[in-house]
Amino acid sequence: LNLAGNQFEGMIPPVIGNLALLKILDLSNNAITGEIPKELGKLGGIEVIDLRNNNITGRIPSQLGKLDEDKEAGEANLLLKGNEGILAPAPLEVCFIEGFDRKDDNELCPLERNALKDFYDSAKGQEWTQNDGWVKPYKSHCDWHGVKCNDSNSTIELKLHSNGLSGTLSKSIANLPSLVYLDLSDNGIKGEIPKEIGRLTKATHLRLAYNSFKGNETNFGTEMKELELIQVQGNRLSGSIPSLDLLFLKDYSFIADCGHPSEFDTNLMCEGCTMCCNAQENCYPTDDFNAMGRLKKLNLKNYTEVVVVFFACLFCAAGMLVAAIIAIDKYKNRNNFTNNVVRRKSVIMREKINEDKKYALETMGSISVYKCLLTTSWVGWIIVLAIMGAQTWMLFLFVKGAEIDLNDENIDLVYSWKCPRDKLECKGTADDSWQGWILFSILVIAHLLKDLISGTKLLILSAKSRHSKLTRARHFVGGWLLFSVTAFALFVTFLYNKAIATSNTELIMNAVIILFICDLDEMFYEIIVVINPKWLDRITSRKEKEDVVGTKKEEENYLEFRSCISSIEEDSNIQGQFRSIQTLDSEIQSLKTVVETLQDTVKQQRKENAKIMELLQSSQAIGFETCELI
Repeated sequence: LNLAGNQFEGMIPPVIGNLALLKILDLSNNAITGEIPKELGKLGGIEVIDLRNNNITGRIPSQLGKLDEDKEAGEANLLLKGNEGILAPAPLEVCFIEGFDRKDDNELCPLERNALKDFYDSAKGQEWTQNDGWVKPYKSHCDWHGVKCNDSNSTIELKLHSNGLSGTLSKSIANLPSLVYLDLSDNGIKGEIPKEIGRLTKATHLRLAYNSFKGNETNFGTEMKELELIQVQGNRLSGSIPSLDLLFLKDYSFIADCGHPSEFDTNLMCEGCTMCCNAQENCYPTDDFNAMGRLKKLNLKNYTEVVVVFFACLFCAAGMLVAAIIAIDKYKNRNNFTNNVVRRKSVIMREKINEDKKYALETMGSISVYKCLLTTSWVGWIIVLAIMGAQTWMLFLFVKGAEIDLNDENIDLVYSWKCPRDKLECKGTADDSWQGWILFSILVIAHLLKDLISGTKLLILSAKSRHSKLTRARHFVGGWLLFSVTAFALFVTFLYNKAIATSNTELIMNAVIILFICDLDEMFYEIIVVINPKWLDRITSRKEKEDVVGTKKEEENYLEFRSCISSIEEDSNIQGQFRSIQTLDSEIQSLKTVVETLQDTVKQQRKENAKIMELLQSSQAIGFETCELI
């Protein structure tokens, strides 16, 4: 029916819809007014409806959307250009007719509405929990459930969390250029995450967590420079997620399933993730937000390197302590260069060394094989070093278990964080509290403080110059080993608990297990006592004899020291000191003379008093006799 260019006026008669066999309806270039009758939608076999260049007004009937159901793609069907009175928007079904000549008119057929319609169909929108307003013919997409637009009717938010979505994620999601916030989490969407999603350059939040997405290579590109949060955990992604080259400020900013255990043989590699979750939906912060990240800022790659630095620091600290004690002793004795000082040291040397030996043995412990460090028995030293090596080895196993390597399934690290489905933030699930850490500290201090103090005291004793160099070396090595192993146990106990303890009881249990290793020296002592009870006493006695020899050598050294002092006394200051001593000696002699004189005077006075008493007694007797005569 071709009636184009006939200057027809009035409205299109609805009865035209009854022409079932009509293929072409051309009413273009006329003066037709009014609305398009909905009855035209009944023309199932129609190929062309040409209504261009008329004065048609009102809305396009949604029934026209059925015209393209049986047509091939690309075939022209509906031509409406030149009718400025047609109201927007056009029905969604009409906008999807391939032959609609105004489908690219953003006012009649908004591109974002078309994209959301495609998204709706791909995600099986009819099955959603809530789909209010979606794909209504004349309803603006800004009024659809979960959609929020700005003043320009551009979509800025699409929030459909836990809404029963399924199917797949349409690539047309990229046709929402103003989208800032996309939340499709906790649904059942399958398939791959389309790489076109990387074209959402204004997006700041992207939540696709807890769906059924899969794919070996998930690439979000490098154009999403505004991203503040991206969460894709709880899916079946494998392979790797390339870095986004963004600086995330929160531990929950970039979350993926890059932890252990994983549902795959090889867990997902995520270079820029801030939080890794495992198959049990437990999570843990990555290096940028955990203790390992702080160590890497110090150029330490793992806890093994931390242990090396730890022992090096302990050795340097011990050396500085001994050097300080030696310097203090030299400062205190800087003026003690007289013969009397040397003589006094020579007399009490043996006694002090014996006291030091007893003190050292008490410090090491009477029921510990560590006291073999104070002997020259190579068998004893081998036993002690073997036990300390075993203790260090065992403790180092706990260090390896505490490593924070989310790509290593052989560590003991506990994923103690949860990222809830209904919240952006993740939170720690550990129940340990300050009360548990106080009890832990009390237990550790009670068990280790004695050995720490004992090791320090042995180091101080190694700085005393009255011992031979060999004895001082044994004291230093013994003190440093005792202090270092004990300090290492303290370090490991704290480190391991930080890695795996999730409750106060676990804090205590882990501490007891690790501290048990520190008792190996006492256990092996009891074993040696059972096997050969006199062996330790014998090597200790040998040590006493060596100390006696050492004492004699020290006395000989002091005699040589005296001869050196004799030559030094020529110095004017030292001679002045000797003259002062001689003057003091003469004064003491004078005092002795005065005392002797006083003693003689007292004796003489006592004799005179005795004579006077005799005279008094005689006078008394004469008085009694005179009275009797009278």
